[in-house]
Amino acid sequence: MDGGDGREVPAPYAAPYSGNYAVNYGFDRNGPLNGWSIGLNGNYLGRYIVAYIGDQVLRGGETFSLHGTMAYPHQGLAAIRHVPA
Repeated sequence: MDGGDGREVPAPYAAPYSGNYAVNYGFDRNGPLNGWSIGLNGNYLGRYIVAYIGDQVLRGGETFSLHGTMAYPHQGLAAIRHVPA
């Protein structure tokens, strides 16, 4: 990606490589973890130019983020019943 002066644009969105991922696994309903699921998600951002200082190029490091989830389905507020006093 080139800027107006022919040099690369200095910004994270101009990284040459980037990507997102998400994976989820639901456990067997007949096993000990009945109904539970676990997941991983995140993204990768390749090295990019942060700024130009004169003719020197200041590059940012690449990042790889990882997030985890664990879930169990429930009825939430639908399970709460109003009991008159």
